[in-house]
Amino acid sequence: MKKGLWIVITGLDGTGKTTLKNNIVGLLRGSNLRVKDFKFPYDKHLLDLLNNVVGGGRPWQDNYTDQMLFTLDNRVVGTTLVKEWRATNDVLVSQRGYIDSFVHGKCRGYSYAEVDSLMRTNELERCDVMIHLNAEAKIAFDRIKEDPDADKYEIPEYIKKQAAETSLAYKELLAGNPDLAAFRNIPNIYIDTTALTTYETYMRAVDELKKLNLI
Repeated sequence: MKKGLWIVITGLDGTGKTTLKNNIVGLLRGSNLRVKDFKFPYDKHLLDLLNNVVGGGRPWQDNYTDQMLFTLDNRVVGTTLVKEWRATNDVLVSQRGYIDSFVHGKCRGYSYAEVDSLMRTNELERCDVMIHLNAEAKIAFDRIKEDPDADKYEIPEYIKKQAAETSLAYKELLAGNPDLAAFRNIPNIYIDTTALTTYETYMRAVDELKKLNLI
């Protein structure tokens, strides 16, 4: 296994990202590997600003500031912290990654080119694989609608946009969209969890990671 391997679990809210991350982390730690388990946004202060302060805690009220805060968090993690974590861990497993800023940016009206220009993605540490989880929007929302810790984006209108943009981003990555060049040659795994249990999602992800000789 590559030292400092970084697995990103990205995709739509309500598709099982947290559960999949926890299961993969448990599998790797069960093999006596040192694992760094984290999520984006990483900075708790920025997360509070996004959820409770910017735009009065409502989506689409201040898209520019939201995008700037996501960018700041990505750059702090991607230019400094990931390097440190790779030096001291066998594997990194994150819930979300830089690609989420492109997906959410599109939901908020920004092009991939605009997001990339702001984030300067090519300067950030590259992950080794992205697992994209998606599902039918209504089913995804039904899974999280009672979540007491839901953020301001977990509403039906936003989930519908996010589902469409998650699918599109995966297709554009495979098509080699030049505005997503910073992700070039990173393997992509796409799993539609609409009709899957969390265990089935986990087994499919592990199978795909093994096919790529990553675990």
